[in-house]
Amino acid sequence: MKIIRRLGVAGLTAVAALAIAGATTTTAHAGTPKHTVEGVQEHVEARVDRITAKMETLKPRIAANPRFSAATKTTLSADIAKVLTDTETWRKKIDAATTMEAVKAATPARDAVLKDLAKLQADLKTARAGAGGKH
Repeated sequence: MKIIRRLGVAGLTAVAALAIAGATTTTAHAGTPKHTVEGVQEHVEARVDRITAKMETLKPRIAANPRFSAATKTTLSADIAKVLTDTETWRKKIDAATTMEAVKAATPARDAVLKDLAKLQADLKTARAGAGGKH
């Protein structure tokens, strides 16, 4: 009986700790909700910044890679330029949105960015395979 009581107390302590941790994480994310226009704009802004930074760091790495042919470098550079252009278009559409309907109308712009990123990833995979392995 004594063991059962100890297990019960330990279990209640663990549940209380989880409840407090859950309350803490809930309040930590209490910024602008994502289901508002402002929340979506903040979220998209962060994603666009991350994509842009990634593309800007990828450009010189591709240009400096001696294993890639000139044609491969041209293809990858064009893919990166397309990603950056479409990402900026997506950002502008979301920044101009004042209603959730306008945000939803920007979905094709987001889909274009995702399609561009998938193409870049496929082209990088092909380039790495042609260059003799992973980099």
